[in-house]
Amino acid sequence: MRTLLAVMLLVVVGCAGSQPEAEPPEGVSAPEAPPAPPTGTPVTTPPKTTVPTAPPPPNTPAVDAEGLAVVREYTRMFYGGELDLLHQKFSDEMREILSMEQLSALYEQVITDYGKQTRVIAEDSQRNEEFRAFVRWAHFEKTDEIIEVQWILRASSGEIAGFFIRPAQRKIKAEGR
Repeated sequence: MRTLLAVMLLVVVGCAGSQPEAEPPEGVSAPEAPPAPPTGTPVTTPPKTTVPTAPPPPNTPAVDAEGLAVVREYTRMFYGGELDLLHQKFSDEMREILSMEQLSALYEQVITDYGKQTRVIAEDSQRNEEFRAFVRWAHFEKTDEIIEVQWILRASSGEIAGFFIRPAQRKIKAEGR
């Protein structure tokens, strides 16, 4: 059991993804707007511009779209209070770590302390042979803190092997802030 917890923590720590408002990679500049036409010259077609595309940074894993859909549903279930159904998706080890009573208490605490989610800032995913990890950073109505919702699924079965909802453990650039 301690090994499972250690593995879960290692996966969660590694699920730190990229910030949603990243600067362009070094050596790549943002495309410039085309020059304005001289005053009094009619323009019938917009000037063609070529926008350089930078390759993705090396070692950037693709977001697991299928897994994101699953954890979005789990998040919806949690927010909607469908805790019995959600708890059935937990692995046996996770049920020992977070009982139904504890999940209910966590739900009540989230509603009391954070309120409802108002806006998603970013989502990310990461996987290894044994686990798939997902994180969402979001704003909630009762706090100025950015809250992170983390899910860890067993790669083989899709069972929930980890679940956390808490203030963000790293800095996230919030849109419009």
